[in-house]
Amino acid sequence: MICLYRLTWNLKLLIDISMTNKVNYKSLVALKAIFEQGSFIKGAVAMHMTQSAISQRIKALESHIGSPVITRTHKLELTESGRLLINHINKVGDLEQDLNDKLPQLGLDQPSLKIAVNADSLSTWWFSAVEDISKELGIQFNIVVADQDAAISKMSSGEVLACLCSLEDSLPGATAIKVHTMHYRIYASKTYYQQYFANKSLTEAIETAPAILYGRDDHLHVKYLAMLGYSDSGVHPYHNVPDAGGLVQAIISGMGYGMLADEQLVDKPNTSNLVNIAKEYCLTVDLYWHYWHNSSDTLTKFSNSLG
Repeated sequence: MICLYRLTWNLKLLIDISMTNKVNYKSLVALKAIFEQGSFIKGAVAMHMTQSAISQRIKALESHIGSPVITRTHKLELTESGRLLINHINKVGDLEQDLNDKLPQLGLDQPSLKIAVNADSLSTWWFSAVEDISKELGIQFNIVVADQDAAISKMSSGEVLACLCSLEDSLPGATAIKVHTMHYRIYASKTYYQQYFANKSLTEAIETAPAILYGRDDHLHVKYLAMLGYSDSGVHPYHNVPDAGGLVQAIISGMGYGMLADEQLVDKPNTSNLVNIAKEYCLTVDLYWHYWHNSSDTLTKFSNSLG
């Protein structure tokens, strides 16, 4: 009788420990909402909770794992523990898609596929390339716009499940497949070319001619200038136009010179007004699709279709 009592007690203790140490997914969902919305207040609104209630979930999560998950400064950022947890909950959401397909009676919400894609691809070839497979698989996209050189950081941090990136090497536990190649050249309107580039060397003109950049960290523009023999010191003038379509129009209208992919000029009006400033130079960028090995069947099928 005593042995049976002890066995029952030990079994209860094991169950209690396993229940205590399990991952609290409500807290992870709260963390994801705060991270995606950028603040506790907006995260609480998205979760239909009070700020106090969502804060308590995060405090309980931090107490459970023994370390902070968010840095509470003027800019909300994830700690290393927070990034691991976000990565985990995003993967769970991805796998739920398979579960929902196989057990629709569960009534799970159809999760969206959160991915990172560069702006130039979004404005040119991306949607036509994925249209058919997206409809076939019933995918809902949640797209984060990220520079092709930086998109991989979005995936490694857990913010997205997959990304389009110029990096060929995959992350540990992930696969990278080449899916597209873009060719960039440098253009200006005829009037702009006459004003800044005619009868000058390229490096001399760049010192005074305002450029059109997608953003302050436009790495492609820097790479192209390096090809021209100009060492970018960050002092040449430029306009910041963080929109792929707007960037094309800014160059065509004569606001400045800038880099355009061949595909960005297809079916665009007034392109006959453009001058290829450096005809002998072309910057070729190979793009690779990165995704995790243990992704859902849906994401795996989608990824395989790109290759």
